[in-house]
Amino acid sequence: MKVQNRHGSIAQVWVTVLLVVSAGGCKPSVPTDAVKDLTKPFSQKGADVSGDEAERNRALAELATAAAGSNDLQTVGASLQNLRTSRSLTVDQRMAVQEAMANFQGSLAERADRGDAAAKAALDSLRAGRGPR
Repeated sequence: MKVQNRHGSIAQVWVTVLLVVSAGGCKPSVPTDAVKDLTKPFSQKGADVSGDEAERNRALAELATAAAGSNDLQTVGASLQNLRTSRSLTVDQRMAVQEAMANFQGSLAERADRGDAAAKAALDSLRAGRGPR
């Protein structure tokens, strides 16, 4: 009967955990910094933006930020695409949306390169202009 010492078993567990994590066994999340600054320009009122449209845009920005925190790729992508098509964004809002979209697409590309099928599908949908499905 072979008896393992305690340190050998712990080392084996750590090696197993490292292999699972590096092989993609843990689902990576969308970095919240991809959209972290998105809501700031929407909290300021633009003089040339109507109340209803401004409120819709603010809600979409908040939705994208919350969805990033919960790793909801489809909602992040759809919210950002809806914001991108809004004709009533201020310059600061449009810049924030463009930056968030670029960061989000970069995050998706990194995940897709590591074999994340959901990220690849979301990225393909964004590139096709359909939004994630």
